[in-house]
Amino acid sequence: MIHFQKYSIKAKLVLIQLFITFIVLLLFSFILEFYKMRIYKTSVTNELISLADLIGANSASTLVFLDKDAAEEILSTLKTKENIVNAWINDSNGNIFARYSRPEYNDFSFPSINHEVKTFKKDFVLVSRKISIDNEDIGFITVRLSTKEKKQSIINSVLAGLIVLFAGMVIAFFLSILTQRQITNPILSLVSTVGKVSKTKDWSIRVEKQASDEIGTLYEGFNSLLNQISTHQAERDLAYDSLRISEKKYRTLFENMNEGFAYHQMIFDESNKPIDYKFLEINNAFEQFTGLKKSKIIGKRVTEVIPGIQQSKPDLIRIYGN
Repeated sequence: MIHFQKYSIKAKLVLIQLFITFIVLLLFSFILEFYKMRIYKTSVTNELISLADLIGANSASTLVFLDKDAAEEILSTLKTKENIVNAWINDSNGNIFARYSRPEYNDFSFPSINHEVKTFKKDFVLVSRKISIDNEDIGFITVRLSTKEKKQSIINSVLAGLIVLFAGMVIAFFLSILTQRQITNPILSLVSTVGKVSKTKDWSIRVEKQASDEIGTLYEGFNSLLNQISTHQAERDLAYDSLRISEKKYRTLFENMNEGFAYHQMIFDESNKPIDYKFLEINNAFEQFTGLKKSKIIGKRVTEVIPGIQQSKPDLIRIYGN
């Protein structure tokens, strides 16, 4: 998340759109495969039940007359069903009465079945149905189907789904590049204007509102802020000009007045007692009356300029300090 914050807003929008597309396509593919698997299980179970009921009805008489060969001949008709790998008939006691296996599944160990079964185990579906005559159960017919072909179909479907996912991500990438401009271009325009204002200090620059959405509101707020800054800048310039004119008038008055005038900065000790003062400014009349030159005393203490003043006029510093 920290690294994500370093990306530009363009990159962030593209990445967010790609992430959402990936999640949506992934969820859609998962739900679709799950639904297809549910449909397959239901359809194959119903098909096996119908097939088992048909074979059971045809084999009922063979159980009654104990005709094992006829029963196995009926079971052998399942060889036309490539996915049916095993089938067998149990009598009412659960004993194997007849069986059928495809050649590659001859090593299958036929279990004893004495109840109806409907299960999915590993690569096989097993369905067992009752064989009845006049509402009397005389045995069970069991059919075993291989789902390896279906699993291969699922693998192929997953591969196709990955291809579609990749294609969808590529399409989403180019679409996001196009659509993100609707958001990023106004923002980048605002960023450019901010940089221009910051560089030139030209408070008269404005951004043109392009939409009435949140970005448009941001534009209005930015322009309003520039208006306020521009107004404050104008007021400050006016105040500065007034101050400069006033200072010029004061300086003229200060320099040309007949009375000697000096501006001091008092210096106090730790107990707040005045002990000295520093010359900050004097006018021409002060120079003439005292003989002290501005260039030699400005910034200096009176005790430096007039040594011994504390003894000759001990109350002068105290009076100035008060």
